[in-house]
Amino acid sequence: MAGVSHQRKSVRYAFIDDLITHPPMEFATFSFTIEEYCFHLKVSRSGFYKWRSRQAATEESSDTKPPSGSKRPSDALVLSMARRYIKNTPRNVPGYRKIHAYLRNNGIRISKKRLIRLLRENGICGTQKRRYVVTTDSSQTVRPFDNLLKRAFNPGTLDRYWCGDITYIRTNEGWAYVASVIDLGSRRVLGLAIGPNMEASLVVAALEMAVQASNPKPGVIFHSDQGSQYNSQLFRNCLSKYQMLGSMSARGVCWDNAAAESFWSIMKREVNGKAGFETRQVAAKAICDWATFYNVRRPHSAIDNMAPVDYELSLARDKAERKRIEGRTFKVASFVKA
Repeated sequence: MAGVSHQRKSVRYAFIDDLITHPPMEFATFSFTIEEYCFHLKVSRSGFYKWRSRQAATEESSDTKPPSGSKRPSDALVLSMARRYIKNTPRNVPGYRKIHAYLRNNGIRISKKRLIRLLRENGICGTQKRRYVVTTDSSQTVRPFDNLLKRAFNPGTLDRYWCGDITYIRTNEGWAYVASVIDLGSRRVLGLAIGPNMEASLVVAALEMAVQASNPKPGVIFHSDQGSQYNSQLFRNCLSKYQMLGSMSARGVCWDNAAAESFWSIMKREVNGKAGFETRQVAAKAICDWATFYNVRRPHSAIDNMAPVDYELSLARDKAERKRIEGRTFKVASFVKA
């Protein structure tokens, strides 16, 4: 959240509004007030309420009046394009924000208020998040790494800060555990590892996959929580092998690894949905398909509603850099039995 605090006020207000309207699953055990959000993001509460009133007035106006020089899109056109986007989305459960971004990116000007109304009236609803189990065990004796990231979540520089975390997906065979590695410079998923347990070897495999995907120069800062897997000697040896620097969140402070927590929240909502999975193998395939979709096509609010791959290409300064970015391919290690 510290990275957001350096953005312009309108971005901070929108971030607070999103947290209040759709609180991340990871904050289910916390109770944050608007005043606390405003304090941490260095804005006034009165300013937030004024911004919210202006947004409501703007959306009300745009819901009844089309932009200058353009026609108000018909309900049929909006729903047709929304259904097309949903059909091509893994497990068919995008939220209205992503549908709205997709429509805007394809020249359809519509307010969020009107879009929500149309989706609800036609039975098109997103999927709510489920409760979660704890995957972080910091009851180890090895001294954790210092926090070198310091919530510097701003995108723009590739292979400078990576982050990782572990989550789980329910299947009829039991839990399927997933470890990820994300480049904070573009929010791109570089590596995943999926298995029936959450031993240190799982996070090592995810890091190995990320290195194969990006082939970074020495000096990458890898950030995680204080879970025993990331504080294990096995993982520390892997960091040393690739000349990376370890960085860890303060104990019990979820904000320090907010990018990874947010990624899991999105993945579990859009991949797991309401259906669940029969086997770990089926879950692994769905996760891999979704991760590819996330990198290549899914708009991300932190990078101007661009997909991570498109955002990275927009950073390329010459043909050589563009070629290197095009060579960054998502990798996955699966330890589930067929």
